[in-house]
Amino acid sequence: MVAAVKRGKGGSLKESEVQRLILEYLATRGDVWVWRSQSMGIYNPSTSTWLKMRGVGRIQGVSDILGILGSPDIVDGKQIGCGRFLAIEVKSRYGKPTPEQQHFLLQINNRGGVGFIARSVEDVIAGLASAQPEWV
Repeated sequence: MVAAVKRGKGGSLKESEVQRLILEYLATRGDVWVWRSQSMGIYNPSTSTWLKMRGVGRIQGVSDILGILGSPDIVDGKQIGCGRFLAIEVKSRYGKPTPEQQHFLLQINNRGGVGFIARSVEDVIAGLASAQPEWV
């Protein structure tokens, strides 16, 4: 059964739909372990706004999808493979990353991880291919 496709501005896919398609695609790969990051904060119904979580250990702009890229290789009961932290910021066709989201991706890439913005499954395929060609 195929899920209904939700359309947003200009008939393009909504960000939540793009995210779902990306997660479905990543679930078919054996070289990634991913999860959806819930970092929206707390909803305040009296003001109809989201409150950002602040303080020590709280990072603004955390990507929508986080995970580890790379398959663990086990030889004689010992892990010999090495993974890289993965961060995917999902945007709709017209969505723009915030400065905090751009900073988060920069930090991931500068520290040896793989971080990028994806507007489609094709963007994810390209992002993973450029990160480590032999993993594709």
